[in-house]
Amino acid sequence: MAHRHPRREGKAANRLRGAGAGDAGGGAIGDADESDDSFWAWGLFYHNPNDPSYFVGNRFGVNIGFNYARPPVRIGVAAAAAALALSYIWLTNLFVSML
Repeated sequence: MAHRHPRREGKAANRLRGAGAGDAGGGAIGDADESDDSFWAWGLFYHNPNDPSYFVGNRFGVNIGFNYARPPVRIGVAAAAAALALSYIWLTNLFVSML
């Protein structure tokens, strides 16, 4: 008989470690309920350090959002904000020098 792997469900099921969600051994890492209010800052920003996913489904609609507890996401958001600020400063100086 073939070896049967525990059933894993969810958006990041291929990255879950430990027992499957339906096993008697308890939940796996990343097995948290994304709709739990404690993981959503101001209802908009998902922050769950136990969830291995970088992307999560938004609470409302069909879009995706980020898990802001993951370090690569934090670095990416900081880099995007810095690029936006530097672009604003550069363009402002460019247009002012044209006057």
